[in-house]
Amino acid sequence: MMISFITVSFFILFIIYVIDWVTHRQMTKDFCNYYDEGNFKKFLKEFRKRKWVIDPKFPDSLFGKEKDRNEIHASIISFNGKGMVLPFISYLKFKRYTNKILKEENEKRKVKWN
Repeated sequence: MMISFITVSFFILFIIYVIDWVTHRQMTKDFCNYYDEGNFKKFLKEFRKRKWVIDPKFPDSLFGKEKDRNEIHASIISFNGKGMVLPFISYLKFKRYTNKILKEENEKRKVKWN
């Protein structure tokens, strides 16, 4: 029985996201003194309370404008220095949401040499 290319591709993509999610969980637990489980709805509520900036040294991360230890960096979601660990589906939604914001913000920073 031949396994289709689509099935194999889906499986590989799924494994990549699972590894990313496991990394998120472990990094948050290892690098945040305090952390708790959250979900995408709680993430959005906390995220929208703050103003975010992109540090040119870390174009794939978001940092709070205020110096109160808010960051989305290296798979860690942190609000006021407290980590938020997301379940798998919420983590996928989080990645989609933040990638869209990062893409839009990084696009604004590009210089057009016309």
